[in-house]
Amino acid sequence: MIHFTGDTHFRDPRVLRLEKRQFSNMDGHDAALIRNWNETVGPDDEVWHLGEFMSARGGDCAELLARLNGRKHLIVGNIDPATTTNSAGWESVQHYAELTKDGGRF
Repeated sequence: MIHFTGDTHFRDPRVLRLEKRQFSNMDGHDAALIRNWNETVGPDDEVWHLGEFMSARGGDCAELLARLNGRKHLIVGNIDPATTTNSAGWESVQHYAELTKDGGRF
């Protein structure tokens, strides 16, 4: 199965204020995102993350990616730092991609 997501902003406390996400702290935010991701995505599924994965100051991106199910592809967002784009754990990293699945183009 193929999944699409974006704007997770893992380990970025600004999202709690700017986007008014309903969490009291980043630990709760990130735990909920990881739990929901892994309940939805199987180990062999493909995930296309459409940018804004995590904060540059958020720690080890490879460690976070290892906790998430699926084969992960990143479409680079405008604030995705090199610590994210250069991290181990991505199947691919690019600025643009087109997919064809079941006769549809994405």
